[in-house]
Amino acid sequence: VWSFRATAFVPGEARHGWRCRQLCGASLISAAYSRRARRKATTVPRKETATWPSTDSCEVDFEVRQIPDVDQTAVALILNRNAKGVTRAVEKRLTGIVGPERTFVCCCEEDAEVALREMMADEKCKVVVCGGGDGTVASLLNLMAGLRREDPTVHAPTLCVLRLGTGNALAYVTGAKKNFRDDLARLVADLLARPQNVPEIPAGTLTLKAEGLPKSAPEHTDCFFAGLGYDARILQDYMWLRDKTKDSRFLKWLLHNPLGYLVALVTRTLPVTMRGQHVFHVKVTNTAAAAYRMDARRGDWAIEYGKDKVIYEGDVGIVSIGTVPFYGGGFRLFPFAGVRPGYAHLRLSSIHPAVATFNIRKLWNGSYRNHKSVHDFLVKDVMIEVDRPTPLHHSGDFMGTASKVRIQVNHDGQTRLVDFFGD
Repeated sequence: VWSFRATAFVPGEARHGWRCRQLCGASLISAAYSRRARRKATTVPRKETATWPSTDSCEVDFEVRQIPDVDQTAVALILNRNAKGVTRAVEKRLTGIVGPERTFVCCCEEDAEVALREMMADEKCKVVVCGGGDGTVASLLNLMAGLRREDPTVHAPTLCVLRLGTGNALAYVTGAKKNFRDDLARLVADLLARPQNVPEIPAGTLTLKAEGLPKSAPEHTDCFFAGLGYDARILQDYMWLRDKTKDSRFLKWLLHNPLGYLVALVTRTLPVTMRGQHVFHVKVTNTAAAAYRMDARRGDWAIEYGKDKVIYEGDVGIVSIGTVPFYGGGFRLFPFAGVRPGYAHLRLSSIHPAVATFNIRKLWNGSYRNHKSVHDFLVKDVMIEVDRPTPLHHSGDFMGTASKVRIQVNHDGQTRLVDFFGD
């Protein structure tokens, strides 16, 4: 309308110019509408599961036509849309490195399983890149284990961890950097040049079988680290906070992030801890051929325990175990992990939170020793029994409360991680 009024009061040549501009404007509007239609056509809604909860924004809507084709088949990328670091911009940039044909943006575990089935059936796929945190890696680890149980001959790609989560414990093991785009680009370039030379390290895993968990919980879970007690209680309190604030958009924005952990810690976990209610009685029995206690009084001398021996019994606030040295954020909670292949570092502690606070630097770098309140073991297969249902987590994901947990170390060479440190 405004263009018509403008052309009605100008002479011939000028009127012709206005008509040209009219046509150009119409073309731009048409192009914009067409672009919007293409975006809508590439939108793929995803299903919702309890493991990877879907949200209203959980859909794939980057424009495929804007992402260049990449001629590589060795690397596949699985992105967890629910992970903290996986944004639309990150999806687009990483897809541009790997290529749209090898990128799977997943909003639930069902999506990830479909992607893994395709990749594990493809002998050309050497590496599956995990776009998410430690929980995402553990989720893919369990899916891969399930597919191998279905078919023991299936191809098992190497797992690559990008620093896209909150804690990123495994990133500290593999040397993954904050500049995850450069890590991925370098990996793809190296495998394009030398497809058979995947830079990797073997990694042991834990298999947890717990009693007392909700009926919906799996019969067993594979992971790299887990814990009973204080750390799992923080996660439990954070989940309580999330549930209480889920109906408020403002509170969800404010608290469904690392700040929420701090709020849960201060308002719920610490008051219980200061009253001593976090302490529980535990009995740990070695069910493997041998286990070892690391005696700090003798310079971390390893003392052997035989099969079916009770290696520890007493009151503690936390029982934690890992096949990798780190918890999230670079916290070296398991300094003896990896010292002996096929074993995990089991740590039990009755240290008071105030004492832990004053010694946080030594605890963080793994150098703290106290034979009275911190007890370290190397184990392969243990049974952990507690006197009451106690919060349990693995990989930073709260599982529920458990009364008995059997933990076995799996070191069969099937799990391998891309090594960014190199030689």
